[in-house]
Amino acid sequence: MKKRLSTSYVMTVDPLSATDMQQLAILRRSIKYMNASDGSSYYVKCQARGPRVSNAKADGALPWVYNQSLPLRHAVKMDVYVYAR
Repeated sequence: MKKRLSTSYVMTVDPLSATDMQQLAILRRSIKYMNASDGSSYYVKCQARGPRVSNAKADGALPWVYNQSLPLRHAVKMDVYVYAR
């Protein structure tokens, strides 16, 4: 398994899994309450993972349009990160 370079990585979720999405919602609420209680400023970011070229072509775009970032609507999996602002 490839070692992750980001210290902000939390987990990988499946957008079609109710359990995974529930875990993501719990994480988002936890961060929200933590920010409200102690004045910190963190946010949760989901990064879509999945096929890029086929989705770009299906959207009528050039094959490399999603090389930088895949829209969440096309996510097969999502990597979840927590960042400080």
